[in-house]
Amino acid sequence: MKNGLPFSLSRLELRLLQRLAYNLDETVPLLSIYKFMWLSEENIDLHLLYVYINRVRNKIEDHPRKPRFIISVRGTGYMLRSYSSEKS
Repeated sequence: MKNGLPFSLSRLELRLLQRLAYNLDETVPLLSIYKFMWLSEENIDLHLLYVYINRVRNKIEDHPRKPRFIISVRGTGYMLRSYSSEKS
């Protein structure tokens, strides 16, 4: 739920959030996210991963261009920041 309203996630959007949540407040490498979402190491298309990151950000962030929860870690991957760590 966001702002008291339910929203839906596709299967791949949910897998993306699951992978980040398994390592809450820790950086998850791009390839690790990709392999978890598509269960494959073949034909890796990181642009497709970026599209899904953007879709999920648009759904969960109040300001997707200034994310508070799905944080880019330059040159490494992404981090799902917990609400409690975001407050501190």
